[in-house]
Amino acid sequence: MTKYVSFKRSFKIFQWILVLIIIFSTFLGYQFYNINLQTQKIENKRLWLVTKLNQYHSRTDSLSFFAEQYISNSEFSYLEQYNRLKQKKIRLDYNFNANAKPNSASVYQPFLSNEKRLIKQIIDTEFRLRELERIAIKNKEQQLKGYRTFIPLNNIITTREYTSQNLSLVALVEEVLSLVNKRYQQEISNLEIQRSNHALAIPGILVLNLILLFFSFYYMNKRMDQYHRELKSLTLKDFLTGVHNRKYLMEAGPLLLGVNKREATQVAVIMLDIDHFKKINDQHGHSIGDQVLKVFCDSISIRLRQGDVFSRIGGEEFVLLLNNVNADDAEYYANELRSMLSYGTFKTQQHTIEYTVSMGVAMSDGNYDLAELLCLADSALYQAKKSGRNKVVMYEEGGNIFTGVTV
Repeated sequence: MTKYVSFKRSFKIFQWILVLIIIFSTFLGYQFYNINLQTQKIENKRLWLVTKLNQYHSRTDSLSFFAEQYISNSEFSYLEQYNRLKQKKIRLDYNFNANAKPNSASVYQPFLSNEKRLIKQIIDTEFRLRELERIAIKNKEQQLKGYRTFIPLNNIITTREYTSQNLSLVALVEEVLSLVNKRYQQEISNLEIQRSNHALAIPGILVLNLILLFFSFYYMNKRMDQYHRELKSLTLKDFLTGVHNRKYLMEAGPLLLGVNKREATQVAVIMLDIDHFKKINDQHGHSIGDQVLKVFCDSISIRLRQGDVFSRIGGEEFVLLLNNVNADDAEYYANELRSMLSYGTFKTQQHTIEYTVSMGVAMSDGNYDLAELLCLADSALYQAKKSGRNKVVMYEEGGNIFTGVTV
């Protein structure tokens, strides 16, 4: 027998599948968000460094320009601008967390070791440029005061050393900019590869989610159908024996009679009752009596034909509707069934229980409905019990004919 998962457990499984789908989707979204966030942070760092380097480069160019203009034109406004700009330091070697230890993980160091070496060369080169400019400016001041200078003023800032230092400074800044851009572009490229890998995983995850949803809905729909069938079965079947109940009999019986009436055939209504069933319950207990009822129903169920209806209408009373039979066939079938049941036994640990069955049979002739036929069959059953039990009694219009033998 197929063992079905309970409806409650099925619903729990469905809920967990939905949770897994949500977790998959959330994880994928978080990965994309995290990659985008890291990419934005890296880009912000790159822009910050590039901006600082450009500002530094612009400042050194401006200082050189103001110094050259002052020495060439002797205008103090250029000297004032030179001094103001020189006071505005742009540091390239500082950390964001100044209170942390230099090697601490909490310190953000914007430049790598090879870049730091270039930064040091930039700072040293700028220092030499500023020294040459300082000497030139000092000589210019002495000249303006009437002192005699030993170094030609224009030659100081046009010497090969000064030009070389300027060009070297520009080249060093450009090299650092190139290294910074290349480094951060590599980091961004690595993140783009991760993003691409996740993007490739999207179709697979979506397909997996669709498969999970499909099987979840398919399984839930199947379980719902099974659940409804079980509910319907509970309303139409006897909970103890598993055969149909009175409700099903009163619904299916008239339909069966209607079909046979249209086809000009007959239906046999057989009322069955286990003889002295109360005595079995009193002597062995109701649990044993319930098992006897189950064995009794199983024995009859295996003899049913397609289209026959077997129902329990209460206690030890049952009704069997035989489809498309005549009176002789119904009588023969009932006696054969009674004989088979009379030889049946039910064994317990202490006792072997034997039981017999009495039957009353009524044939449909088109004039009686199901309720009337049940009354006629019940009347014939009463005669079977009255005449000694373990008998089959056929009801006929105008009187009762007793057939069958006691075993």
